Amino acid sequence: LNHSTKVLDQWPSTIYDTRLGKGLVSRCMPHIEKFRADFQEHFDSKEKPLDVAKIASSKRVRDFDEHVTAPFFGHDSATDYYSHSSPAARINGAAPEVPMLVVSALDDPIVGSAGIPFKAARENPNLFLAATEHGGHLGWVEGLSQGLGYDMSTKQDAESIPPSWTERAVLGFFQHACCTEETDRHP
Repeated sequence: LNHSTKVLDQWPSTIYDTRLGKGLVSRCMPHIEKFRADFQEHFDSKEKPLDVAKIASSKRVRDFDEHVTAPFFGHDSATDYYSHSSPAARINGAAPEVPMLVVSALDDPIVGSAGIPFKAARENPNLFLAATEHGGHLGWVEGLSQGLGYDMSTKQDAESIPPSWTERAVLGFFQHACCTEETDRHP
């Protein structure tokens, strides 16, 4: 996650960063008094009090995480929060011990490619990695004719729309992980 903030510092990812940061602020501010009460009730707010002015002036995701997310979850800083929350430290040649699918795009405008666990996937038979050249951050949208990567059962024409690449990849992974012997999972 620390690497992601470096990716977000580069053009054109700065567009996402400022848009997401301002969006977090606009969603948070109407609820700030309730949030302040929860913050004070659950955490030692004397060490790092909730600073409404700093929250309101947050322009980027890291600013918001520095002033809200990190202290709310007991971290000293956004950097500390990112280090603790990043899955990279927990994915290696020995972990996970159960089948896990990691789907990522090399051109992800928010995360980038540096955090993709290529080495761990080569070493761990439980780790399956799908790293595509293009894809985006939250899904591999193929267009309305191929689904959008989420359940469309509420749509009238859902039955006529085939599953997206993302849906096919995840379902294929579950079928493979659930229906093969542990020693046969990894090619």
